[in-house]
Amino acid sequence: EVNVPLSEHELTEPRQFKERVREVFIQLLNLCWGHTNPSQLTTLPHRILQKQSALDHPTLYDDAFPEAKFFSLLSKLLRVC
Repeated sequence: EVNVPLSEHELTEPRQFKERVREVFIQLLNLCWGHTNPSQLTTLPHRILQKQSALDHPTLYDDAFPEAKFFSLLSKLLRVC
């Protein structure tokens, strides 16, 4: 038991509770990958930040790159499980 509270309604209607489902995935990633700080899931390495700053409009990617990192970690977790 991982002690991640989630109601039956949240499980059966995940589209209505997107943020809650995301919180559960974050808790699972923290538990499985050993992260103690949730920001570690979206903090980008310096080399990626440098590449982002070299783009024509770097602020367009402020949300995209951290989301891509989160999705990548989540995909790895789901492949392992």
